[in-house]
Amino acid sequence: MAHRSLDSYHHLQLPETDRWGLAMQKDDPLAQKNVIGPADLIGLPLLVSEQALDEHRFQDWWGNVGKEINIIGTYTLVFNAELMVKQGSAYILTFDNLLNTSNNSELTFRPLSPSISESTNIIWKKNVTQSKVAKLFTQRLLASLD
Repeated sequence: MAHRSLDSYHHLQLPETDRWGLAMQKDDPLAQKNVIGPADLIGLPLLVSEQALDEHRFQDWWGNVGKEINIIGTYTLVFNAELMVKQGSAYILTFDNLLNTSNNSELTFRPLSPSISESTNIIWKKNVTQSKVAKLFTQRLLASLD
């Protein structure tokens, strides 16, 4: 799985991870499942993060069924993709907790199985003078992780 290089940035890896899964309408038949496997996605109209698609994030995960995966579009802002899911015209491969899937929402989230997760990083440009507030934020963040 290819990951974007952070060599040109200052970065700090946080202890939290983000978990990938499928967002769908609560009344969708797949919402009855606890986890979503590659075969569950066959033929579904999927929206996938543009960055994840460019980096082939799911290529190994869906393996042999990859040719049967129906990616109808990509997104850079999950909110835009969420509108299509609410209309019932798509499903989203996304990180957990990016969308409102609380009890009063019409959407739900199911994690992928086998699980795919990503490290969470704070990144900022190298060779750019940070403001006092940015420096303070970075120092406090580093101190909280020790």
